[in-house]
Amino acid sequence: MLGDVLLGLWSARDRLLDAGLATSRSDPIGGLAESLTAAALWPSVSVQAAYGRARAVRTAFDESGEFGPAIGGREAQSRSSGVDLAVPWRSVIQRVPALTAFARQRQGERWAWDMTEGTAPRFGSEKPPTDRYAGLARIRVKARFAPFAPDEGSLEAVAYKDVDGETVPLNDLYVLVLFARADEEFRDLRDANFVWTAAVFTSDCLKSMARETSSGALRWREIHTWWGAGHRLPRGAYDATGLLRAVPIPGW
Repeated sequence: MLGDVLLGLWSARDRLLDAGLATSRSDPIGGLAESLTAAALWPSVSVQAAYGRARAVRTAFDESGEFGPAIGGREAQSRSSGVDLAVPWRSVIQRVPALTAFARQRQGERWAWDMTEGTAPRFGSEKPPTDRYAGLARIRVKARFAPFAPDEGSLEAVAYKDVDGETVPLNDLYVLVLFARADEEFRDLRDANFVWTAAVFTSDCLKSMARETSSGALRWREIHTWWGAGHRLPRGAYDATGLLRAVPIPGW
């Protein structure tokens, strides 16, 4: 069971890799989070297929030729290392409708930014087809596992240096995922892919937060306070817990 996998790092490396749900032996939890995010935001025939497609269209077209690339220019390969997934905006807003306005804004910004810097792909026309390039959301995924949940301790969700100071954001969205065996209500998360909490943040939201704090990082303890009485997620942040919990993983 996945619960046993998450309890042991060494077994997690092997079992998640065998299942096609991890990108490397050094980061099995991160690989699982990326796979769940891809499947939640761009559903496919399987979790592995969704993950493979969302990775591929960062720098190339998918098999259908309909989507991609999300990153262009001569330095596309090197820049792609800072982007975990690329997902069509139209699919993202189907899953998270509240992102509609930001998606419209960012698509226009992305094309203008990269045309100015000379890093946009060449399509032989002034603007790319709808779902190619500017029609793709660039996503960074950050994940942690809370071994002592429902206590999240001081676990870091994302370092502000990852977004602060960028003139042109490399990523559009950040998906933050916290895995655990139980949540704050002591419910077993075995049937929820062991996702305790997941949230989507726009790059604009994180940059704004970075400017307003002296802290070097956003921590999970702070995020969880937003779910408390009288609190709410900041503008540009959205709860994605249900989306990732609902992704079916055959065999777990």
